[in-house]
Amino acid sequence: MEFDEFANALKILDRKGIDYIISYDGSCGGREYGVELPETLRCAKFLLNAGLSTQATLLGKRDTTYESLYVSNTLVQARDALPKRMLPTEQNIQRHRVRTRCDTLTCFLLAAL
Repeated sequence: MEFDEFANALKILDRKGIDYIISYDGSCGGREYGVELPETLRCAKFLLNAGLSTQATLLGKRDTTYESLYVSNTLVQARDALPKRMLPTEQNIQRHRVRTRCDTLTCFLLAAL
């Protein structure tokens, strides 16, 4: 699927109010992979630390891979509309981090969604 066709499909989902979460582009060792989604989609973009690159490790390097996670505007609005008592607390995020060894943002997203 061509990028423009993909972006247009996401615009249709937005118009219909359909929620989505997409892992699409990223970076590793200073190199960017993929094209960022258009700002007109109004997605929230989070960079998730995916850990050390296996490919870089095989080449004797220690590069960290970052994956971009795009959250649809409708999902962000739904989360923002939740009462504060329903959002994950720092304690829950830390407890999840200990169990899964993930970074803070990943733990927040897992706890919030």
